[in-house]
Amino acid sequence: MNHDPIVADVALAERCQFFHDAMQAWLADPDIMIACGRWSEGAIGELMPQGRGRLLPPAYGGQFVGIRELWLDDAPHHLPIDFGRVHCLRYVVAPSVCFGFKPSFEVRLLVSAPGGAPSDGWVIALMLSCPYDRGELALSQVRRFLQRAREHAAARPDLVEFDVEATVRTAREGERLRELLRELTVQPGAEWPALLAALVPPIERRAPAAAATDGDPLCRELFEQALKLRDASLVAFREHTLVELKTERLRWAAPICRTRARVVADRRLRRPPPRSVAERRLAGAVLGRAGVVSGRWPQLHGVVPDHGAVQ
Repeated sequence: MNHDPIVADVALAERCQFFHDAMQAWLADPDIMIACGRWSEGAIGELMPQGRGRLLPPAYGGQFVGIRELWLDDAPHHLPIDFGRVHCLRYVVAPSVCFGFKPSFEVRLLVSAPGGAPSDGWVIALMLSCPYDRGELALSQVRRFLQRAREHAAARPDLVEFDVEATVRTAREGERLRELLRELTVQPGAEWPALLAALVPPIERRAPAAAATDGDPLCRELFEQALKLRDASLVAFREHTLVELKTERLRWAAPICRTRARVVADRRLRRPPPRSVAERRLAGAVLGRAGVVSGRWPQLHGVVPDHGAVQ
């Protein structure tokens, strides 16, 4: 179901659809695992879809065209994903604690850094769940991994990378992997650099255009589109208090200065402001936690916590 569609940038929509199709192709494979999070941050979640995973179609347009939900059939669990934040699929062979530090075969969804610059960070990766058979590489599994990397790179060479980490190249498993790459690329005597480039040509990464130093803030276009989504809310979070405002009651106000703008509630939809001292004190405390530092009651009406009182 599409909610309040906004026309999306064609390049963004096509990029998100490629990531959608690539992930859906892997979800159809019963022998993959989805890793969420990173060990470096203290925890990681693992989903075992076993061929039952599916991505819902896009529900929004504009800058939100990449938002999807990953569902497992016959299970209530789901995972929201924003492909609009992804800039590259990186196929990686790297040591993993899951396999006793033997190589893991992963497809990492690399996300953009703040400001849009490409980064090597990821929070979701697809992994072969059974890349070994009795301690040795499961050749059919690894071949499928390499072939799919090549197929995806052929479809979008600007969005796919492939890498084998240095410690893997010198390991026993690395020697067998190198033989598979020589066989697949038909380069019997080639070494790692040539083999990797033959399988997936490297991407020439470009830095994002420099942001303008004057005019509207960079987030304004995104924010304006968000305010048009009737089936959504504006949420402000500061410390331990969350303030939620329905976007159907919000609009942009005239900028206070060249780089600052306000979002205010539409007065036509307001209810009377709180009248008692207790109500004013409670709502004022919530607004203070949310970073609202000025305004009169007609401008600040309707902001109250969902549960309990403010400490």
